[in-house]
Amino acid sequence: MGQFFAYVAVITVKENNYVA
Repeated sequence: MGQFFAYVAVITVKENNYVA
């Protein structure tokens, strides 16, 4: 469960970086 959230967090950060 922890790994899943960590993976989602990384994807979210990358998406935000691309948008910004």
